[in-house]
Amino acid sequence: TLSPQRNNARRAQLPAPGRAPTPPAHAAPYHRTARVTAPVPRANRRRNAMLFAAGFLMLAAIAIVVIVGLSGPEIDRRGKGGSGGSGGSAGAISSNGSGGGSTTTVHAPVTAQADAASAAAGDTGTAGDAGTRSATRADASRSGTSVTVESSPKKATVYLDGVKQCPAKCTVEGLDPNHTYLLSVRLRNYVPWSQLLRLGERRHVSVKAYLSEEPDPRNTGYLLVHVTPAADVTVDGTRIGRVTGDGRIPLSPGSHEIMLTRGERKLRFLVDIKKGQITSTEKLVLK
Repeated sequence: TLSPQRNNARRAQLPAPGRAPTPPAHAAPYHRTARVTAPVPRANRRRNAMLFAAGFLMLAAIAIVVIVGLSGPEIDRRGKGGSGGSGGSAGAISSNGSGGGSTTTVHAPVTAQADAASAAAGDTGTAGDAGTRSATRADASRSGTSVTVESSPKKATVYLDGVKQCPAKCTVEGLDPNHTYLLSVRLRNYVPWSQLLRLGERRHVSVKAYLSEEPDPRNTGYLLVHVTPAADVTVDGTRIGRVTGDGRIPLSPGSHEIMLTRGERKLRFLVDIKKGQITSTEKLVLK
């Protein structure tokens, strides 16, 4: 047991009921402090943004590689198919860079559109004849008959019987040697050039079309010839590189002698061209 003195000293150290204990004198004073988070330095924020951007770019590159890998076979198949889809029914196209510049080779298609355009240009015949021409043209595509067309200026578009073929300089193969084609070369802001083409016994023909710039319509007159069948046009004794049925023909104002030629058949007449006007002929028949 403790002595009364020690009990009194111990009771003096105990806090009174309802009062907080008194901290020892040597203890540091107690303060309630708020929790503080240290700010992230600006350099760390910049580094985190750069890491995020690099990760995003890496994911995008992986996605592109995957897409290209999946679509690669399809692109390869389309590439091997050539550019035969361009220019409508131009057929299979190949390019040859040898010689004096690039030359495109086009295999002339056998289409009802070509026969219809040929009939519109002046060829006559029954439906059975059209079928015979198509069959003959299909056989001719294996015989190597062709025409090479070059234009000045370059890159004019070549048409056969109204069907777009290729940009000049190019070679059109598989032609029917017994069929008369309407060969036309056109370029924007230039007068169209055209002529009738029939190979006959020839295996290959080379043609160069010289196009002239479209004249000022205020100082020019125009001639529109209606004739059956289509014929090459000669003005004042000079072949101008035009075929009837291939649009209006620009001429200088005044009187001109016109001659229409198709094979051995010829037709001559005079016309009076007026500035800024279109002179149209009546329906003519070339016999």
